[in-house]
Amino acid sequence: MTVQELLALLLKVLTSREVIIVTAVIALYVNIVLWIVRYRKRPANAPRTRRRAAAAPPEEKAEETAEDEEE
Repeated sequence: MTVQELLALLLKVLTSREVIIVTAVIALYVNIVLWIVRYRKRPANAPRTRRRAAAAPPEEKAEETAEDEEE
């Protein structure tokens, strides 16, 4: 079997209806499985909580200037 015959056979196999349908079904199945794995159901009545940023610590420069003014 020559390389040219092998490429022709490979082209016929890859473009056959059965191979295309099976490939599409497998891709759809994998997509659905991955969606199910990532799916997280939220309760309907639960309020969404927002994370609040932590308060910034006071700046040290402001304290130093206050001490300088007192002297």
